[in-house]
Amino acid sequence: VGTVTLEAAAQTGLAAGTPVITGTGDSTAEAISVGLVEPGTAFFQYGSSMFYYYCTDHFVGNYVSPQGNGALKGGKAFTVPGTYCLGDGTNAAGTLTRWVRDLLYSKELDAEKQGGENAYAVMAREAAAVPPGSDGLIMLPYIYGERSPLQDAEATGMLFGLKGTHGRAQINRAALEAVGYSTYQHLLLFEELGVPPRRIITAGGGTKNAAWMQIICDILGVELVNEKELVLIVSRTSQKNTIMKAIMEGANPKAGAIVFSLPVTDTAGLRLMEEDETQPEAAL
Repeated sequence: VGTVTLEAAAQTGLAAGTPVITGTGDSTAEAISVGLVEPGTAFFQYGSSMFYYYCTDHFVGNYVSPQGNGALKGGKAFTVPGTYCLGDGTNAAGTLTRWVRDLLYSKELDAEKQGGENAYAVMAREAAAVPPGSDGLIMLPYIYGERSPLQDAEATGMLFGLKGTHGRAQINRAALEAVGYSTYQHLLLFEELGVPPRRIITAGGGTKNAAWMQIICDILGVELVNEKELVLIVSRTSQKNTIMKAIMEGANPKAGAIVFSLPVTDTAGLRLMEEDETQPEAAL
């Protein structure tokens, strides 16, 4: 936003001319850190909720789908100069999987507390073993109402097609698929607006669950990129200064990534391609 003035330097002891920058919100900062820096890129953050930012080259206003696919709140100017973004979130993602864990995996959770395997790891393994479609079980994820894309605080969750042959594994996978279908619904709305994303990147605690990310990838029918190189950059930079200083000085890291892609070819239903973690031009 400028530099330290002579007057401010006299009052603070900072060197005159020192660049002054401003921060931003947590989700915006994470989005930029994993590569949301150009129009046509959509960022989906899988945490307690699913939050998204979609970078565009023009302003997009409020939109209600004439086809009944929901609604999007209008955009705003984005942190990256010259760009705009759409942004909103669901009310459940990780909170939905936590509900499933607490309800159906209490023994595994108790074992985890005693030093055993992480309950979410057990859930991921069981979900990966269930065929796509959860053996005919469908879940609506609106257990806390819904923001985007329904904009309906009174929406409720639901299980469709529940049978006596279904168990916790099918309910577990149906919850993961429910978040995937919610993500897909957002892509349908972007397409209706005439701005389908060219690239989709992800971040958040949910990306640790490779089975979940593969489920979402399969539902969307596109590649998901989970950037991670900037984590290494921050670690290195912290030994010298801060990541912001590195960026101001022209650092241009080329991110390595985990890519969840189609088609799925292995027996576990998961195909991971991991690029080189370190690029020469990324070293600081």
